[in-house]
Order: sequence, then structure tokens, then C-alpha cells
Amino acid sequence: MSPSDPGYADWAEDEQDRNDWDRHEAYADKCDPKQAKLNPLADIDYSDIPPHMVEAAKAYVEEKLHPGGFLISVLSNDLYQAMARADKKNKEALDSWLGWLGRIPLRCWGSTAKVKAWLDSATEESNK
Repeated sequence: MSPSDPGYADWAEDEQDRNDWDRHEAYADKCDPKQAKLNPLADIDYSDIPPHMVEAAKAYVEEKLHPGGFLISVLSNDLYQAMARADKKNKEALDSWLGWLGRIPLRCWGSTAKVKAWLDSATEESNK
């Protein structure tokens, strides 16, 4: 995909996201080609986060759906609140959650403002 293709501008909001996209394209042959072209987030690895959280994490990243308090805290980079809201499995897996953050687009995590903008962008997209 090139910068002139539909969808590239939405994905490639900053340099890191462009690098994520390029990395996705480099490994797209390892994915189902139809899925890889439809969903550039298809190659995100969720295997090291607690299994009961995978659906919520995928829904947030891929569909921009509002997650629960623990995941909002992780995404907002509020680790104090994340620990306060975590169940036992999520407390034990906090280092895995931090590793997972490095695999998702930078524009969808890092601060409360970024999380809000990510979620708000779903509303904007649905109103188009």
C-alpha cells in the first residue's frame, strides 16, 4: 500500500504508525491476504495478555469500542489506576500488557486524551 491508497492516511498518522504499516506490509504474506488487506491490524499478537481480555483489547484496537476501567487505565498510561482496577490475572500480567502496548498504533494509547480521541474517531467515522 502506498500513501495514495485509501486508508493509508488514517493509519499513518505519525511516523511510528507508518513504520507499523510498513512492517505489516512486509509480513502480510504470512497472513491471509484478504484479511491483511481488509484489516491492517490483523497481525497484532494478543497471545500474551490474559485470555479473558483478548476480546475487549481487540474490540478497542480494531473497532474502537470503549473498554472497561482496567484497560482504559492501561491505555491511558495510568499504571496506578490499572493496578487498582486489575483482577488477579491482570495484575500478574501487567508486564505483558506493557509489551502489548508496543504492538498497537501509538495514536490509540499513551494518555487519556489519546484514548478519548481514538474512541471519538469511531463516532466521526460512523457519521460519515
